[in-house]
Amino acid sequence: MRQRSARRLLVAVLVAVVSLVTASAAWLSWREGRIEADELFDAKLAHSARVLAALADPQVDTARAALDAPVVVQVWHGIAEGEGDALVTAGGHAYETRLAFQVRDDAGRLLLRSDSGPPGRLAPLAPGFVDATVDGEAWRVFTLRSARAHWVQAGERADIRAELAADIALGTLLPMATAMPVLALLVWAVVNWAGRGLARVSAQVERRAADSLEPLSPDGVPEELRVLVAAIDGLLARLREALSRERRFIADAAHELRTPLAALRVHAANLRAAPDAAARAHSQRRLDDGIARIERLVSQLLELERQEGAPPRRATVDLAACARREIAELGVAGLDRGIALELIAPDHALLDGDEAGLSALLRNLVDNALRYTPEGGAVVVRIEPDDDAWRLTVDDSGPGIAAEARERALERFHRGLGHLATGSGLGLSIVQRVVERHGGRLALDSAALGGLRVVVTLPRAAPPDVIAQV
Repeated sequence: MRQRSARRLLVAVLVAVVSLVTASAAWLSWREGRIEADELFDAKLAHSARVLAALADPQVDTARAALDAPVVVQVWHGIAEGEGDALVTAGGHAYETRLAFQVRDDAGRLLLRSDSGPPGRLAPLAPGFVDATVDGEAWRVFTLRSARAHWVQAGERADIRAELAADIALGTLLPMATAMPVLALLVWAVVNWAGRGLARVSAQVERRAADSLEPLSPDGVPEELRVLVAAIDGLLARLREALSRERRFIADAAHELRTPLAALRVHAANLRAAPDAAARAHSQRRLDDGIARIERLVSQLLELERQEGAPPRRATVDLAACARREIAELGVAGLDRGIALELIAPDHALLDGDEAGLSALLRNLVDNALRYTPEGGAVVVRIEPDDDAWRLTVDDSGPGIAAEARERALERFHRGLGHLATGSGLGLSIVQRVVERHGGRLALDSAALGGLRVVVTLPRAAPPDVIAQV
């Protein structure tokens, strides 16, 4: 499909609109000119008829009796062509032949007429204006009754009015039609001048290197284009964040996978060199544990990347149902170690959120609690209402985290010293990110069971600004 030029399209639309407006104005000018010409000519006809009546009324009967024939007034029949002063000569005006008058007595007999009109009656003998057709020609006629009961008629051929209206319309259209090419060039020049800001922004983008994601300069950009520049800058900022996140993910994955992969290599070598079945079984268990650790690390890295990536799909989520589902899956590991895992929650705990993210939050909190709780310990998960929010609490009977170390516990890959449980240090980072994306709060405290208490407060409906961010 052929691509359109916005500049050419704008010029074409502007010229078309101006042409349409000009044509409409010309039509209105012609219409108003015709109306004004009709009014002016009607006034002149009436005035001419009254002057004729005043001059001819006292004398026409005497002249008619002396000659025993109608008095015929000769008008100028010279030749004059053109317009304006070209139609005027010392002998008269070319339009005289298009004007006529007649005077008739009370019985309708012709007493006086001009030789520029037909010998027959111009119009019925009734006072006022009338449009009549005489000998195939259209006339505008004004008739009045004089003081001596004479009928005085002044007529004008209709084509003179049409010609004048056409001259008015042509006088309006011709200059505009002549000016249209100049106007098109001016419009093109103005559009080019106004488009300098867009050209400047385009030049900035074209000069950019592929890895340059710095904001565009708004200097010299029109106000209407600043929205576009701001949108591009916003896109560049999101791209910078996405690239930074990907680089961080790759660096974190490379850093964290290096040690467990080296351990796997050692366990595999020990398995091959094991002298007996017991040594082989021990190496096999260590190898399986290392593989499970890598699987969990990769899973958590991917989950963390997902929570920092594209905006989630928000919907009504039942937090209690999510908790029951995750505890049912993770409870097996707790039973194997004699850990009592308890859930205290209402039948439903509805909120506006991302179900996948909330499931990841619950899974990481419960899994962390189970990992750091010794055999025979206890983990209690509570969901309870808290004003316009839901309060999620996870208590365990593990070693807990010292108050001064709790802030660092939320950092990526941080694992407290002295803990024997295996882990990657990503669980609480994932939880914190999910809480942030839902406009909630996360706090670490001491549990009544002796271990760590994690308290998450999630609003039942996320604030509009938080929804906009996620």
